[in-house]
Amino acid sequence: PMLSVSVFCRDEPVRTIEDLKSKKLRVWARDQVETFTRLGVSAQIIPQDEMYVAMKTGVVDCALYPALYAHTVSLQEVSKYASFLYPMASGPYVIGVAQNRWDATDDTIKAAIETAATGLWERTNQYEADFQRELDAREALVDGGIVWGEDFSNEDREAFVSVVTEIWEKLAEEAGGNAPAYRERVLSALGR
Repeated sequence: PMLSVSVFCRDEPVRTIEDLKSKKLRVWARDQVETFTRLGVSAQIIPQDEMYVAMKTGVVDCALYPALYAHTVSLQEVSKYASFLYPMASGPYVIGVAQNRWDATDDTIKAAIETAATGLWERTNQYEADFQRELDAREALVDGGIVWGEDFSNEDREAFVSVVTEIWEKLAEEAGGNAPAYRERVLSALGR
């Protein structure tokens, strides 16, 4: 699905990168740390299972998280404000099994796994309801006490995308192999 990544904050609304520069931001990946650092924002990786306590105790002021899943970690209990920053395509789930284990698995169990995996793949590729699910999630968060603010501006999103694209290039080069070519293919498909 397409996810909408938002900035959830404890004590005051933040809807500009400039405002975010005075905050400590929780993120979940290296590319986010590098992107926000380059934008002048103090960002650190905090595991999802530690985010609630980090927000509650002030280790961080804000957390980057998709609104759709915010209720699963009770962000509405430790955040007062939220604003949308950028869209993110969620990658498909990957199920890996060693070939020798798969070969030794009972056919009935294999069929059940294949049926479940097919269903998961189909749900992963259904995008038509994503925006409505996002709006419903925001409404539920507001009902839970969050003040949903205006989105970050187009200018801020463009600055974010510009920097994240540069970071992606660096990480693709570090990864080597086909990664740089895949990056170029995606950018070409996006007309960039």
